[in-house]
Amino acid sequence: MKNLYIMCDGGFGNRLGALIPGLMIAKEMRRRAIISWPVTKWCECKFNDLFEEDPRLTIDEKTIDELFEEKKDAHFLIHANISTDKKVKIEKEYNIHSPDALKYIEELKSVDGDIVFTNHIVPKIISEEIVIRTLKELKLKKYIINEVERIAKSFPENIYGIHIRKTDFPESFLLDDNQVVKLITENPQEKFFVCSDDNETEDKFNKFENVIINKKESSVITKSNRFDISRPKDSVIDGIIDMLLLSRTLITNQNLQSTFLVFAIRYGKLNL
Repeated sequence: MKNLYIMCDGGFGNRLGALIPGLMIAKEMRRRAIISWPVTKWCECKFNDLFEEDPRLTIDEKTIDELFEEKKDAHFLIHANISTDKKVKIEKEYNIHSPDALKYIEELKSVDGDIVFTNHIVPKIISEEIVIRTLKELKLKKYIINEVERIAKSFPENIYGIHIRKTDFPESFLLDDNQVVKLITENPQEKFFVCSDDNETEDKFNKFENVIINKKESSVITKSNRFDISRPKDSVIDGIIDMLLLSRTLITNQNLQSTFLVFAIRYGKLNL
């Protein structure tokens, strides 16, 4: 069987944005999916730290540069050349977001060589129904689901969910801290689940009686600037727990630029 290599990089949401369509395209092309899931500062978790083992999947930890260099003569179905400084020269590149993407996929079915796929968001050519079905087939570790169940026991039937991003691109989100405080204080009869990638922010909102948070031991580490960060293993796992808890709420700030929020909405359709 011929291979399709799926490069999953960035944070967890971005990795799902590559993994889900990659698996779907591999199935459509009748190719074996080989998943590259490197341990990087954006996600210091191995694939099998987060997902149950699946004999159908082949996993390695090659970085972007390693995979792109090794497969530089392959056909690249990608959104951009994301090798460092574009140092790997790609000759056969097909833009997955092009209006011709479906035509590219159809043409690539007949090629004999390897295909490399990467992307950060699910392309519009793929239906949400198929995305949800594929997401359901990826089984998160039981300890993650069990922790979500434990915390969610404190949720009332209707609870509002708010995600406050404090690392990269916080200004693109719909609510700032002051707006969130106003929303919470003006609606004391309502319950809110507030989650953030910053522990100090969560601690600030945890002081309100109508707020529930997922108290964390680990946090995203910001170094010289908000893009120079490290997401230790425990903080990645806590972030996934937040995503699944958020999926059980009435999400207030549904910013579809955030892969974290987009997949929280999608997980909400699975009733995990």
